Amino acid sequence: MPEEEKERVRVALNMLREEFEQLKALAREDGETVSGYLRKALATERYLKERTESGGKILIEEDGVQREIVFR
Repeated sequence: MPEEEKERVRVALNMLREEFEQLKALAREDGETVSGYLRKALATERYLKERTESGGKILIEEDGVQREIVFR
């Protein structure tokens, strides 16, 4: 379904000011709105959850060393 045909909802949430400032900074760094950044974060979380629930592992390589990242 094209983006313009999808139903939108307005959401209010409570978070610490520091967290909100971090969210705004991350969105700005990516050239996103806060809403757009939250949509990307949700898509990333969904992808990671699907991969790990199906037995996949999330790895990060740093200084030539691979480590598994375990989310919650």
